[in-house]
Amino acid sequence: MSTVDPEPLAAATLQEVIPVVEQLQCQDVAVSVMTLERYSTGFVVNIRVDWRGPTGPMPHLRWRVSDGHATTFIGGGCGGSGGGEKPNIRPMLLARGVPIVGRWLARKLEARPRGHSWRMHCSFWPAVSPEATALTLELTSTGLSRPILSETEPDTLYHWESERTLSNMGEITIPLRPASQR
Repeated sequence: MSTVDPEPLAAATLQEVIPVVEQLQCQDVAVSVMTLERYSTGFVVNIRVDWRGPTGPMPHLRWRVSDGHATTFIGGGCGGSGGGEKPNIRPMLLARGVPIVGRWLARKLEARPRGHSWRMHCSFWPAVSPEATALTLELTSTGLSRPILSETEPDTLYHWESERTLSNMGEITIPLRPASQR
C-alpha cells in the first residue's frame, strides 16, 4: 500500500461531516476531537490541542485508528496552526469601553488558565468502510516539541527539541451511520 494519498481529499468527494466534540485529557494537555469529515478516498479528523505550559511547543500526534473491519489506515500527518497564548479577555473588554464591575469579576478574568491552543487536522486513508458502524481513534502518543532555529540563519529551522511525550492518552469511539442509512 502506498504511503502517498492517491487522490487528494477534495470538497467534491466529501460525503459527510460528523460532529464529535469529545476530549482526551492527560496532565496539562487536552486533545479535543471536534469533527470527522468522511470523503470517498479517506477521512479527516479536526482537533484542538490545549496546553497550559510555558511558551508553546508544537504538538505531534500519533493515532491508531480502527473501524472494526480490520482496515489498516495510513495517517497523512497532522497540520494546523496556533501555539499562541489563549487570549486574556479583560484588556479587550476595557479597550472597548466595557466596564468591569466588581473586584470578583476582575479577579475571575485575570485568574483564567493561561496556555496555548492549536487547531489541527489529521488526514487518513483509505476511506472508512461504507458499512462501518463506529470509528475508534486511539491517541497513542502526544509529543510536545519546540523549534530550534539555526544560529547562523535565524529564519531557518535547525531541528525540533522534544519538550516531553505523553503516551496512551486514551481513545474516542465515533458512532457512524452505515451507507444504507445515510
